[in-house]
Amino acid sequence: MERRPHGTANSLKNTRMSLKKELIYIDGKDRTDDIVSYSYRDNVCVIIFKNNNTPYPYKESKVKIVKSAINSDKSDNIFRYLEKLLYEAIFQPEGAEPLPRDIIKKPEIDNYIRDFGKKRGDFCLFAELNGKTVGGAWLRILDGEPKGYGNIDSETPELAMAVFREYRHLGIGTGLLYNTLI
Repeated sequence: MERRPHGTANSLKNTRMSLKKELIYIDGKDRTDDIVSYSYRDNVCVIIFKNNNTPYPYKESKVKIVKSAINSDKSDNIFRYLEKLLYEAIFQPEGAEPLPRDIIKKPEIDNYIRDFGKKRGDFCLFAELNGKTVGGAWLRILDGEPKGYGNIDSETPELAMAVFREYRHLGIGTGLLYNTLI
């Protein structure tokens, strides 16, 4: 799924972290595991569920198909990008000595990406510019130990995001935030 936010030149690829190549939502609920197949006819999505072979028509607006932007054979790239982005997401004042890169290995920081895609609610979005990943945003519920810095409860995900320094001030972060939260 690709969206182009108003006012930015970057494309955003929505990547739901899962070993599945697609996720299928009906009325906002993940029904991927219940579905054998789907097809589109006009403005209708016809879905066949595993429990029977009867086709069920849904208005296109009720169904959301999320296709992975990164194939499973390239899933290691996701974690490499998340590591790079996690480091970039750490606030470092202008002119200060940069923090060592291994700071992301501290449990309270590593928690933001460790085993990403395996926890309920894990979601990430990467921004690409001319075919190069230049930023990302991800949501994660951090209610275990250590808790996230912005932990509210076991239902509310925390948002982390970063844009590589050379691509800042181009509207990419705004596009990431907008597309992550809608």
